Amino acid sequence: MFEALSPSSSATSYPHHIATPKSRQQRFPLPAPASLAEAYDVKLLAQVARWDDQAAFEELYRRHIEAVTLTAMHVCRNKHVAEEIAQHAFSALWQRAERLAANAVRLRPWLTTVARNAAIDYLRSASTSVGSLDEAKE
Repeated sequence: MFEALSPSSSATSYPHHIATPKSRQQRFPLPAPASLAEAYDVKLLAQVARWDDQAAFEELYRRHIEAVTLTAMHVCRNKHVAEEIAQHAFSALWQRAERLAANAVRLRPWLTTVARNAAIDYLRSASTSVGSLDEAKE
């Protein structure tokens, strides 16, 4: 199962009869960022997670607000509501920054998914309240 290391092997500081401990092996390697932009997002997210870095958060906001707002706008077709949903997505980012950084989440897809789901929830709640108003009129 394991290949025996020769005593002259200098690849590791462990004795040749001891395998590398499981704690030192990474079971699930983290995916590499697909682009420099994603790598920069990872760095900024880590700064937000570790130090509640307001400047890093503002940079993430600047980089992604348009895409998040457009995603919400595509679903709900209301600019004001889409802007509110985008604010909701970024407040979720601020609250969950440590967990997102630890799980190496791709930030833009995560933010747009949060916005899309919130917009769908908005539409569902709006259709439910309109349905109950129609029933109240009858």
